[in-house]
Amino acid sequence: MSKKTRRTFSAEQKALAVKRHFLEDIPSSEICEELQIHPNVFAEWRKVFFENGASAFKRDKAIEQRESEKKINKLQDQLIKKDQVISEIMSEYVDFKKKLGET
Repeated sequence: MSKKTRRTFSAEQKALAVKRHFLEDIPSSEICEELQIHPNVFAEWRKVFFENGASAFKRDKAIEQRESEKKINKLQDQLIKKDQVISEIMSEYVDFKKKLGET
């Protein structure tokens, strides 16, 4: 008596099967026959697919973190430039007042 090994399907294979069911209107029974799986297994794949569907639209936290850091750095650079411009204008203003004799 030979032992049956359990087959595993990748997440991509599962998603492709569910997509084919909905986009190509292939009956779930036909997909189950092709993949040689029980209909309950396919039903579970569909359930997981729809429960996790929102996560496909969520952005990765690391990406959001990097983008916010870039934005902060850009704003800090702008502040530094503005401070430099203000200090230049103030020094020119002081020099101008000295030339006019107003201390």
